[in-house]
Amino acid sequence: MRTYKRAAGLLLVMAGFGTVACSGDSGHDRADYVTALGGAGEGFTEEESTCAAGAMVDVVGVDALEDADAFDKIQENPDGSLSDFGVEISDEQGSQLYAGLNECKDLRAFFQETLATSGLTPELAQCVMDKIDEPTLEAIIVTSFTEGDAGLDADPELSAAFESAGTECATAGVS
Repeated sequence: MRTYKRAAGLLLVMAGFGTVACSGDSGHDRADYVTALGGAGEGFTEEESTCAAGAMVDVVGVDALEDADAFDKIQENPDGSLSDFGVEISDEQGSQLYAGLNECKDLRAFFQETLATSGLTPELAQCVMDKIDEPTLEAIIVTSFTEGDAGLDADPELSAAFESAGTECATAGVS
């Protein structure tokens, strides 16, 4: 079951990595990065997207974004991940990012809704999400934001978690 990739990828796109206004070549501040990373997307209101962008900027830090010349990279590839922007974060920062994003939008509910609108029945989407534990969901969300689809593809444990959840649901007769 490879639906998790599509949903996680959609999360990144829906989080608003879209509209980017041109600005100067250097000296960007928090507001510049929040604007560059924000913007309403499918499944996210403007407020939720701005909140998520702010959470990301707060975790990464403006200095780290500036050191990586991330602003220009965001303009070139607005749908990119943090690694595409030349930014790496620690596991602790990943947990902070997940917590911050969850303050903006209930990611478990959002992920379930995304699965239900990407081909799974609502019952199967709920069953699958009920089988995915919080650390696994955190890993999926953080990986999608930090490494994109390549990171998700490179982690067999994440796909195995979804395959296992899908098998358990199918065995239980949920379809």
